[in-house]
Amino acid sequence: GINAEYGKQWYQRRVREGVLENIIWALEKYLTTEDDTELLVFFKTKPLVNQYWPGTDIQPSCVLNDEFYTALCEPVKELARCHVLFEIVKLWSAVEVREMWVQQLIQTIARLPSGVTTVHIPEISELLLDIVQSQTPDNLSEDNILSCSKVFTAPLSHILILSSSYDDLLFDVIPDITLDDLENRTLLGLVIDKEVYLQLVNTELYPLIAKELTKEGRTLDFVRDAASKLKDAGNVVEGLSLLAQYTKSSYSTYLSYKKFLCLGDKKLFACSIVCVRF
Repeated sequence: GINAEYGKQWYQRRVREGVLENIIWALEKYLTTEDDTELLVFFKTKPLVNQYWPGTDIQPSCVLNDEFYTALCEPVKELARCHVLFEIVKLWSAVEVREMWVQQLIQTIARLPSGVTTVHIPEISELLLDIVQSQTPDNLSEDNILSCSKVFTAPLSHILILSSSYDDLLFDVIPDITLDDLENRTLLGLVIDKEVYLQLVNTELYPLIAKELTKEGRTLDFVRDAASKLKDAGNVVEGLSLLAQYTKSSYSTYLSYKKFLCLGDKKLFACSIVCVRF
């Protein structure tokens, strides 16, 4: 009956999976040529394609094939498939990575239905972060980062720029970041990691950034380093305020930072008055 047929299909599937696992094991253990590597990449790619693009014919010649990768990108309407497309790029990277694959992947994410994008903004943010950080500068040029960012709206467009290794692009993005954008945790993390906050001290964004810099779980060394960078950028009061906000302490604690911040007595006293609200 139905159960018998299901059992037969399950058994056949497990046999195929077992055979595939043995082939992969043998290739990984004994591969000696580039052809062996490409064959290994094929056997790792095939189950992904079979699962997420059922009915798609995949042969060894499909691996590293531009047309095949483009065909996989075309019908993508689910975020899960975007993750798999990235996994395929990473698998193929054992042989090579072509910039057009990475660019197509990012554009495919941008073409996801608005309903999917709205619901999965945090997950998409992390996926874009992973793609760009892992692929720049080797496999994604500055010009392509800029062009790809234009197919997204904020905050995703900002994440693309800040995730890249092209620091000269940051300065064009900074004026466009808004409080609403910083509700995105990935973007907020990048603003801190890339030290963009040093350019945002005198904006409405800084109180939220200062709160993030001193949030629970931060170490004193981390906050002290941020305060030092603020001081070096000419923001002495903000540096001292950051330390005060982190320690929630009295004026005596500010005095203990006198040597660290290299402040004279008068300036230290002035800063302590500014920081007393913390």
